[in-house]
Amino acid sequence: MTVLLVGEDPGGIDVIVPIKRRLDALGEAAPVVCSGPGRPVWQRHGIAFEDITDRVADPVNAEAVRTLIAAHRPNILVTSTSFPRKMEKVFRREAKALGIPTVMVLDADRSDLYRPEPEELACRPDLALSIGGRMTTQLEAAGYAKVVTTGHLAFADIVGAGAVLSADDVAVWRRDVLRADPSRELVVVFSDNISQVFGEDGAIAEIGYHERIAVPDLLRAIAAIAKADGRRFDVVVKLHPKEDRGAFDAVFAELSGPEIVFREIAATDNIRLILAADHIVGMYSIIMVWSALLGRTTLSYQPDARKDTLLVTAHDGAVPLCTKRTELDGMVRSFLADPIWRARWQTVLAGWQPPLDGLDRAISAISALAQGVDR
Repeated sequence: MTVLLVGEDPGGIDVIVPIKRRLDALGEAAPVVCSGPGRPVWQRHGIAFEDITDRVADPVNAEAVRTLIAAHRPNILVTSTSFPRKMEKVFRREAKALGIPTVMVLDADRSDLYRPEPEELACRPDLALSIGGRMTTQLEAAGYAKVVTTGHLAFADIVGAGAVLSADDVAVWRRDVLRADPSRELVVVFSDNISQVFGEDGAIAEIGYHERIAVPDLLRAIAAIAKADGRRFDVVVKLHPKEDRGAFDAVFAELSGPEIVFREIAATDNIRLILAADHIVGMYSIIMVWSALLGRTTLSYQPDARKDTLLVTAHDGAVPLCTKRTELDGMVRSFLADPIWRARWQTVLAGWQPPLDGLDRAISAISALAQGVDR
């Protein structure tokens, strides 16, 4: 069996890395093609890939994609997902035109998965691997041909990677790599590229907010506590890999003072960053779920949210969620300054356990599809 693996977005690639490793262990041919920002993920895992960035171009060249698929002659195509460029959608559409079964491995929920427009339907896979029961129900209701619930396939690797890091290792990384001031509490704010995906007006219409609203609100709430209580904070805004640098510089300049300093980082070791942080806040980035998997309570801020949260930990009630701007200051104060409130949420989080054993189901479903077996 030859399985062609395709991915572009870093978060999406995280969920097909375990599939690649398992296929290698089974002795199956599993070539990898990748473009754009996802390339460092394969490199970090030490997995060879074919860089197609210059060949597929932007917008994605369908003819080049079709030629590439035909050259590999796969029995099955397995893709992650990305947005807004949607390279994987073009691969699935062209593979289906060549009579090759297709699989979509999901790492997060997104509204475009359910759109009924003909161009979207043409890209739908023969098999979707879902991260949870809620998503499975929604995909089936939207008419997907076959859906298997596997959970998020990267979660087991994340838990394992965190387990082998000692407190001393994390402390050294915080001091020598992150260069965090040991006299300050480290607050990590996970941003996202929502406005890039939807446009600012589109984001307001679609979900009610975007990072250029939420992140400044969070920074101002944190700064207010620093100045009112004399707390000393080192605030690190972790940008999404596709996010523009310098987007929050004006807010940094406005709020900086003796009590609080700000900076942004793009590429880093997210697991060590999570473990090094004293406090973690954000919106609905998948890294917020990583934080929960590693035992860290997070505060999710989704102001004026127009729909049910896309953050699975908040949906499951495992972490605090703030959706009203008028309540943010109080929730940030509780999160940063109320040990009883924090301990209560830590106890709630300890009872949250997503499935970590979905890889076997994923491989079984992929193999069955490749062999034409309905399981």
